[in-house]
Amino acid sequence: MHTVTNFRLRAGVTIGSIAIFSLSILGLGIAPAFAQTDSSTTAAPTQRLASYSPAQTADSASGAAQSTRTSTAPEASRRFWISYEGGLFRNLNSRANLGLVSGAPTVSYSTSTTPIPTAPGFIGLYTTQSLPGDPVNGAPVQGPTVTSRHPAQIMHFGYWFDDERRRGVDIEGMYLTGESGSLKLAPSSNTLAAPNANLFGTTGSYVISQPTTLAIRSVYVNTTPDVFVRLYNQVVSTTTNGTLNVQNSNSFDTFAANYRARIWHGNGNGAVYLLAGARYARFYERLSIFSNSQVAQTNTVTYEPALALPASFNYTNSLNSTAATSDGFGTNNSFIGPQVGISSNYHWKRFWIDGTATLAPGAVLEKLYISGISNSSTTTSTTPTAPFVLAGIPLTGGNGNPPVIATTTSPRKAACSQSQPATARSPGLNSP
Repeated sequence: MHTVTNFRLRAGVTIGSIAIFSLSILGLGIAPAFAQTDSSTTAAPTQRLASYSPAQTADSASGAAQSTRTSTAPEASRRFWISYEGGLFRNLNSRANLGLVSGAPTVSYSTSTTPIPTAPGFIGLYTTQSLPGDPVNGAPVQGPTVTSRHPAQIMHFGYWFDDERRRGVDIEGMYLTGESGSLKLAPSSNTLAAPNANLFGTTGSYVISQPTTLAIRSVYVNTTPDVFVRLYNQVVSTTTNGTLNVQNSNSFDTFAANYRARIWHGNGNGAVYLLAGARYARFYERLSIFSNSQVAQTNTVTYEPALALPASFNYTNSLNSTAATSDGFGTNNSFIGPQVGISSNYHWKRFWIDGTATLAPGAVLEKLYISGISNSSTTTSTTPTAPFVLAGIPLTGGNGNPPVIATTTSPRKAACSQSQPATARSPGLNSP
């Protein structure tokens, strides 16, 4: 169960048959009542590229502005009336948490020793490596904040059943022109990524932008307890250049129909009416996320020069990939329910003031819209290799043949699809 509260206070002066409106203060809010709606019906785009809670967007709209109101002057002989109001309003709490993280790359270090079955005279292979960490634990990145005022229009018309204006009906409609905001993030010294989880429970990150990171692996042969002879170094260098563009937009409208009955009349200077009717309100918000990412990676294996191995044994593999994603998340929150309230007005010569307050308990129907497309292309250069044995130690080196070039392109995907290049995460270091 939710409630919609509405209040409005106006003051002005009547000149001839036109009421000139000088100041209007209006507020309207949607809030839970009795029980909170089930949050499981709303989506969390952190499963894709963002974290998004539509329950935080259907909050409130309020404002105050100078505006002009044109209406038929209150005359007992006229039963029909109509008014128009325009002003500047601002939606509150329209900032979204995107579920993105940003932070400096982390590095982890490890060592290991493995036996060499083909060379039992040695203690084993001693390996040291430093690996860039996954940015999944970086600081959250907030979405665009919309602070500008934007126009709103209110139409109000009704009909009195008698010339004394004791009973009548009225219909009111209000539309707040949709506001929008954008956030653009370019490559910087920090990593920008979107954490995600797969069906197997493991987590990772879709890296959008990251400065150059190095994964270094050094392999030694441990001949005696205190002697280590380096065999080769393997260095994987990865650079990710990407941009992110986030766009947020929303709109709000509400309509109400009331039956009004007069309960007090102040000798022609004012009146108080009881209201009963129904109200409909709708809040729609859309979040769009666009990303472009280019990954350049080299994997170089260099043998220790003191081993006097052929230069062709050293080799380099490279990879270049591009990925573009476009994701859209939309929520439509519709409220409908009965409405009760009170309305009053007071006139003194040409000056007048009136106010209205209503309360509408009802339900909010939530609908979620998700769409996404992605494209990626990867080009690899792989140097042919061949195994060889050095002092009983099996190793792998280049065989002297030219590199093999290959390009793969992913098909266009839709319906919440996601493209993650194989090099978006720090690659593993495999023994040559």
